[in-house]
Amino acid sequence: MGASTEWIVAHPYLEPLARLHGSLAAAPRGALRRGEGRGTSADEGDAPLLQRPASAAWLAAASDHLGDLLAQVSQDSSLPANVVEACRKLAGELGLPGERVRALQWLTTGADPAPVTAHGWLLGILGWAALRQVVGAVVHDGAWGRRQCPTCGALPAMAQIVAEATSSRRLLACGLCGTRWSYRRIGCPFCGTEAAEHLGILAVDDDERLRIDVCRQCKGYLKTYAGEGDEELFLSDWPTMHLDVLAHEQGFVRAGSSLYEFANPDTDGRSAP
Repeated sequence: MGASTEWIVAHPYLEPLARLHGSLAAAPRGALRRGEGRGTSADEGDAPLLQRPASAAWLAAASDHLGDLLAQVSQDSSLPANVVEACRKLAGELGLPGERVRALQWLTTGADPAPVTAHGWLLGILGWAALRQVVGAVVHDGAWGRRQCPTCGALPAMAQIVAEATSSRRLLACGLCGTRWSYRRIGCPFCGTEAAEHLGILAVDDDERLRIDVCRQCKGYLKTYAGEGDEELFLSDWPTMHLDVLAHEQGFVRAGSSLYEFANPDTDGRSAP
């Protein structure tokens, strides 16, 4: 039994989301490659990559894959009936490639017009899955050094502490496009404070590799994975939603961008990077 399977068994409320992500992983991937013409690295420009003019080619490729994902989920009888029905309606609303491109532009930049849909939460999950297929698994170790994601501009949902020979370093992790990037080891990535009296840690009972870094100044929190080898599980955001509940119970707020805020029908479905 793999780490992901063991985790879902131990946290059965995650099973519907696990099935949805399994369905997305099973969709045909065609000939997609990381964006050609991605060109300069993130530290060579002021704007995140997906907010630059050259991103048009990647959005077009992602729109094709979004069509595949819509078809996959619409036909997957193993998923909850309400998810399948919502996906069928969304597929009808985004039937043309141009409509899918505009929806992806809205997700990445907030460009008008916004898609007219009651299923923005599902568009967020599928749209960013398609974008991740184009962008690829990116770990950015350059001189970007900002709190915003160098690929899409979102604030981080999580972090990873990576041990090195004599110390450790911190990577921030985007909950939308999956990019990880280097950031200073100590300090709140939301308000910037480095004052020790404002920074703290909430321990997590079910896995010693997980913790919640909190800031008492801005009340933001950052779910943190202090380990290596299970990044796909622990940096995916959705498998650790119980940590969000714990942080909220302690009076902290999610300051980073998350796809899983979309599950609330009162939200509009955009990430607000």
